Amino acid sequence: INRNFINKVNEAGNVVVDKSGKVVEILKHKVVLHGRAAGEDGAAEDVPEPAPKPGPKAAAPQPAPSKAAEPAAQKPAPIRVERPSEPVAARKSVPEEDENPFLELTPDGKPVAGETAAEQTPPPAEDGEFIEVDLSRPEGRVVIGRSGLVELERPAVRDAVAAEPAPEEVPEREAAQSDPDAPFTEITVLDDAPAAEPEGVVVTVEANEAKLLDEKAIPTESYDPLKDLVNYRKPPVTLLEDYISDSEVSDEEIFENKTKIEETLKYFGIPIQRIKATVGPTVTLYEIVQAQGIKISKVQGLENDIAQSLKALGIRIIAPIPGKGTIGIEVPNRDKQVVSMYSAVRSLRFQESKAELPVVIGRTIQNENYVFDLAKMPHLLVAGATGQGKSVGLNAIITSLLYRKHPAQLKFVMIDPKMVEFSLYAKIERHFLAKMESEDDAIITDPKKAVYTLNSLCTEMDNRLELCKKAGARNIAEYNEKFTSRRLNPMNGHRYLPYIVVVVDEFADLIMTAREVEGPVMRLAQKARAIGIHLIIATQRPDVKVIT
Repeated sequence: INRNFINKVNEAGNVVVDKSGKVVEILKHKVVLHGRAAGEDGAAEDVPEPAPKPGPKAAAPQPAPSKAAEPAAQKPAPIRVERPSEPVAARKSVPEEDENPFLELTPDGKPVAGETAAEQTPPPAEDGEFIEVDLSRPEGRVVIGRSGLVELERPAVRDAVAAEPAPEEVPEREAAQSDPDAPFTEITVLDDAPAAEPEGVVVTVEANEAKLLDEKAIPTESYDPLKDLVNYRKPPVTLLEDYISDSEVSDEEIFENKTKIEETLKYFGIPIQRIKATVGPTVTLYEIVQAQGIKISKVQGLENDIAQSLKALGIRIIAPIPGKGTIGIEVPNRDKQVVSMYSAVRSLRFQESKAELPVVIGRTIQNENYVFDLAKMPHLLVAGATGQGKSVGLNAIITSLLYRKHPAQLKFVMIDPKMVEFSLYAKIERHFLAKMESEDDAIITDPKKAVYTLNSLCTEMDNRLELCKKAGARNIAEYNEKFTSRRLNPMNGHRYLPYIVVVVDEFADLIMTAREVEGPVMRLAQKARAIGIHLIIATQRPDVKVIT
């Protein structure tokens, strides 16, 4: 309890009692009546003018004789509280002459009788200090009246007593409050002085509790890498063109091919138990079950004969079809249907795929969209002659990833020795393309610069493996899961790792021009899959001279 707290309490008390004006008037009226009553008994008129004493006295076992003592024994007097004799001996530090703490003096040193001191507000001491009193001990002078607690002034030497509160004064406070019926309780001790000036401080106890935050208000959500680019929106499917093909495989064509296959096999001594046709967009699959005792190799040897009878450009025999126990014969349709990327991206299988890097590459013979996970392959080799659709396959892979992944989750490194295949992707440089700081173009067309880029990818691979080693993660999935759950400290160099897909359009031309490409490509193919770097290499010659 400090000076400011006491000032606040005094200000609040003045407001409660209506600026203390009414209380002062009431108290003055009471003091006049009390003084007249005391004058009739001869107690107040005969009080000699005592010399001001240095301070309050401790409780004396017997009060000093005075003229005010005799009338006090005959007529009703304020409640008289005497200290018990047991704890007196324990108080040694207070002088014997100052053992009465109830001596009440006015500021000029004159004693005040009755409630006269109640009119006075507790002024601060001359040194500007306020007295701090614990209510658990009665040395703080508190008077209980009709208006509540009234704070009274202490005598002039209150510093000595306040510095050393006596524990034996506790029973006096209990005795003073033992009479609940009394309208006004006054604590006095008979002494040479006619009455003691009550003095004290009203103490208000305030318990401050620690403020707690609501559990729901504490942020516990995981780190979201997608918030790095909040306004990014995935491209709409309407950007793609939907090809609608009018030509379909007719029932007559299917029945005709079925009859020719049966006749050809029967002519070579291979009886058939049953046959089933599955129509696809470009190829129809005929599944046959041969009679018992017929070897599969005998059917495989009739590939050219069946193609001749069907008048087809070429057929393929799958013997046997995995998981079915039948022999499959693929026959091209006369009128091929166009499989649009629009229908592939809109397919339910692609949109609901849980793969890390989902890719829809087309449709199967069963006319179902074929979706695979590039992260599990983990690298891809696209081989074929000119005009067979290598570049179309690469564009389908890139488009699939662009439609499903966020720029914070995926980056592309495109190497295009042809210079024209990947040029249209230059517009997404700020979002999806990764490049070296020293390069101007994100799409690399110079084989010499491709060597620097691949070497920098090897450096990135080593750095990522070092981060996984510190984090105790075996692959990029475990590492990113730990980072998003805020178990890795970014101050230690940890960061969210996006996938990196390296696409090389013509690897044969690249390795002929810059032989140094071979080293980093081999390193990436062996170690980069665990930390999210995947290679997609297209070439016309998948032989040992190109793919060493």
